[in-house]
Amino acid sequence: MRAPVTEVIEAHRVLARLVGPLDDDQVRAASALPGWSRGHVLAHLADSARMFARLAEHALRGELVPAYDGGVDERNAIIEAGAGRSAAGHRADSLPGPPSWRRSGRVSATPTGAVL
Repeated sequence: MRAPVTEVIEAHRVLARLVGPLDDDQVRAASALPGWSRGHVLAHLADSARMFARLAEHALRGELVPAYDGGVDERNAIIEAGAGRSAAGHRADSLPGPPSWRRSGRVSATPTGAVL
């Protein structure tokens, strides 16, 4: 079984291959999700990554926080605000990846010592 961080890095590479060639018209095009453009999907992916990073940072300090302080309404507003970005804007927001992903190491964020 591969380490979860390895899976995340590989998924990020796949996303880069898919998003890299998109132009603005393709980003504005409808996605398979009703009412969502591809820009909505990309905004959701980028914000979900930030949200999970926030949860992990708090968990490492022993703090439990909600995914979004403003709940679903905040999540939806963030996605809507980001959906209209250009293809280049989505690439800049989605593809660099946190520098910490490039470091090797293990993090124990659970009371049982499970490795994340």
